[in-house]
Amino acid sequence: MLGGNVCDTTSVQYAANIVPILQENCYRCHGNGNTSGSGGILLEGYTNLKKWADNGFLAGNVSHAPGYIGMPYGQPKLADCEVNKIVAWVNQGAKNN
Repeated sequence: MLGGNVCDTTSVQYAANIVPILQENCYRCHGNGNTSGSGGILLEGYTNLKKWADNGFLAGNVSHAPGYIGMPYGQPKLADCEVNKIVAWVNQGAKNN
């Protein structure tokens, strides 16, 4: 696509692609040791995030899939590219890369 934004999801990396999305959109409720009002769910740090990636909740919630609570809670859905990167990272094995 000439002149347009391309959302590359072929090789999504935790540190380079996922952490910045989480920092911008998730950590205010699910990071920095703050889990009050977030159901005790901490997404900061690979080990914390990995269990939510593996059980399907991360992808389900950020994509607003039926049966999941749309996240970020009470906010607009993340941009399609951000959602696609998170889903791709999960589908690529949610690696710590």
